Amino acid sequence: MSSISAVGVGRTDQHYFQLSLHSQSQLLREKIKEARSSGTVAPETVQRIEGHLSAMSQEKNPVGQWKAYELAYENYIPIAPRDDLLGEFLRLRARTYRLDEHSQKVWSKEKIAQIEEDIRSSKITTGLRAEIVTLARTVHECGLRRKRESEAKSRFVRVAFFVNAFLSILALVLLIGLDFLHIEASSPWPMVLTGIFGAIGGLLSATVQLKSRRLEGSDLQTDGADLLFRGALGAIAAVVIGLFLRLRIVDFPFLHGSTAESGTLAPAASYVFGFASGIAAQLFFRTTPKKRDKHSTVEKSQDGHDNLDRHLNNSGFNLVES
Repeated sequence: MSSISAVGVGRTDQHYFQLSLHSQSQLLREKIKEARSSGTVAPETVQRIEGHLSAMSQEKNPVGQWKAYELAYENYIPIAPRDDLLGEFLRLRARTYRLDEHSQKVWSKEKIAQIEEDIRSSKITTGLRAEIVTLARTVHECGLRRKRESEAKSRFVRVAFFVNAFLSILALVLLIGLDFLHIEASSPWPMVLTGIFGAIGGLLSATVQLKSRRLEGSDLQTDGADLLFRGALGAIAAVVIGLFLRLRIVDFPFLHGSTAESGTLAPAASYVFGFASGIAAQLFFRTTPKKRDKHSTVEKSQDGHDNLDRHLNNSGFNLVES
């Protein structure tokens, strides 16, 4: 189970998921009973659906439960009466917001509307039912992937804020210690503190960027290292700027220290420049264009499909059917 379930919101989501899945599976069981009593459905099909529902009841992993229900649901669509098929399709249509960019191109609004029109006009064929099954599977997989991406991003952001908080406390302790011990501005310690301020600025800027974008495909495997790299880059940029200012190629006389150290930049000014350098280093990533053609988008989407089961089964994310 995800660590999010350890807090109140996570337990509420988990409880809602169980209630939602239970109600939907019970409704499907009732429909299967009606199909069995009517005798219009092959017994093998009914047994296959009931087998998936039984597997769902025995599964403890929320992801496994939802997968078993989806298999039963997909096996029901080919035998569903027209009215039930229309209701199930409308429920699917309400969840098409989960589709990723590539899937939305395949399942366009026009195609979705055409399928609904065919169902309403009773032009229901085996091919049409197969399309609805494919749409249901696509919506289900995209929903799992979106949940995985959302929780992965939340985990990255949480860790990044913890690291930033640790660096901030460390910087505060060093700042007080250097002032208490009267460390000279020309010693290496102020430069170390400048690097820490640069790491704070770089990591903070990278975290804000991460929160504002969506993770896809291989991003889940690289963004953790990317955050650490940006923090390190911020620290390096701060140190380089600090050393450059010590050369006085570009001089700021009003930022110099005491008269005894008039040739040295005041420590406070170094720290401000360090923090600003860490933030400025992230502008390189913002201004670098990310070329994403159609083929790369398709490959990233396919990569997410290939790795979906492995990531989800290992993590056991909270799923909430909405």
